[in-house]
Amino acid sequence: MPDSYTCSTIHVKTSLLSANFHLIHTVAIHSTTPLYQLCHTLSLNKFWLLNRGYVIFFNHSDWTVVQITVQSNDETHFRKIGSPLPTPPLYIARCSCGPKPTVTLQVVPSPHREGVRGIIQEMGLIKQENKLITKDYRDQQEKYWEKREEMVNRLKCVVRSMDAAWLRYWCCLLLGGLEPRDQKILEDTTTHILSSLKISLTSHQHLLLQCLISCPDPDQRAVSYEGGLTLCLQAGIAAVLGESVRSSRVKDVYNAVKNEKATLDKLRTAERNPIILILDKDIVSLPWEMTWVLQNQAVTRMPSLRMLYILYQHHSCKSDSVLVKGINPNRAFYVLDPENNLPRTRKRLEGILDETGWPGVTAQTPSHEIFKEALSNQDMFVYIGHGSGSKYMPGEIVESAECRAVVLLYGCSSVGLLPNGQIPDPWGAVMNYLVAYCPCVIGMLWDVTDKETDMLTMEMLQTMRGLSTAEGTTMENPPSDLPLLVSQARSKRNWYFSRAALSVYGLPLHIAHNFDS
Repeated sequence: MPDSYTCSTIHVKTSLLSANFHLIHTVAIHSTTPLYQLCHTLSLNKFWLLNRGYVIFFNHSDWTVVQITVQSNDETHFRKIGSPLPTPPLYIARCSCGPKPTVTLQVVPSPHREGVRGIIQEMGLIKQENKLITKDYRDQQEKYWEKREEMVNRLKCVVRSMDAAWLRYWCCLLLGGLEPRDQKILEDTTTHILSSLKISLTSHQHLLLQCLISCPDPDQRAVSYEGGLTLCLQAGIAAVLGESVRSSRVKDVYNAVKNEKATLDKLRTAERNPIILILDKDIVSLPWEMTWVLQNQAVTRMPSLRMLYILYQHHSCKSDSVLVKGINPNRAFYVLDPENNLPRTRKRLEGILDETGWPGVTAQTPSHEIFKEALSNQDMFVYIGHGSGSKYMPGEIVESAECRAVVLLYGCSSVGLLPNGQIPDPWGAVMNYLVAYCPCVIGMLWDVTDKETDMLTMEMLQTMRGLSTAEGTTMENPPSDLPLLVSQARSKRNWYFSRAALSVYGLPLHIAHNFDS
């Protein structure tokens, strides 16, 4: 790998939130920055782990933290209004946690070929047009569903482009960590492949190769732009070695990897531990969880490494927190349709909520005192209504509570982030909850239909309580890991547009079903 490479100056966020105030630190990366120095300017690096005390947090050995940062380009700031916006290169920093954390940094170039618009620009247009069709075609059902299907197909194209044209083989960096036994097998297999070929790699290259050869086989459709798995893997090996895909060493390593197929196939299908994404403001609205490598993984998002550290420290030292004890699905409070204008939603969900025995309010606004009490004392707080409910539960009230409960916001764009005045990073209701130490927030990244949201809500609530829906069991052997449960709900075939919007912010938590009803 070369010592330097061409890139524009960028400013990388190192922290977003502190306990009592909003704080932004940025550091500059220039085109002359050597690669070995670049690692030390990103927030997810050994300096921050060791010198800032974060090494305590990273002793939680089964989590993997991945920070994805956009490489800024002058073209994105100075261009004609309405002109195409190209998809930028990325920096992906991956930290596998544990007593000896390892940090891997990789530059991911822009797609070689793109359509009329870049990925980020197209996603922004999809979200805008999705808002408009609900208003413009409210009384034209046939036209509405025609436009809706068009939105679904465009969203699928965005996800396929993220997979096949942008991330390509570097999607392997988005994998969660393996269990220690499987990780040892992977390390031994990688060492055996290299030693048998008498190839010496740097520790960085060694880590990249481990991720690459243990990456699950993608769906053939996801790599159709690249000509299939064979070329994708071989191109990845070439990138790791820094050589041409036609070089003899690349071919030798590729053939050696094929010879270890039996061992590697077991690792490729092995269970993965949770992964936490820290996303740049320019890419936070993209449906990363729908990429094939993340579809069946336990994935959460966090705004910054600093906030992740603060949140973990706050909850890990409390013996009765949901992080330590697990979520008791019998301890919850709900707010259903506080505006009293969603009669179909009430009809679908009132009976299910009544069966839970949870306290809650329907068709009325909860007082601020009741709301804060629910956040502070329950294990779950469920909101079902328009948006994030901030009209009734404003940000300053949320932040004044010390939140113990997992918050489920089943409303349009409930965890979406948007530009907000002088705050450099995008903001939304989910940030208010994280400032209040909320351990986990589940919600929607963009606007969704009420029926699809209601069905998702029904599935999630029933599965979390270990029950079945009217159509039978929601999923076979539902997992106890909350992000994995959401991931499996997201992977269902129907309601693609709404399922792609479903996202989790916060800590990877688990559901404990050993509590008394």
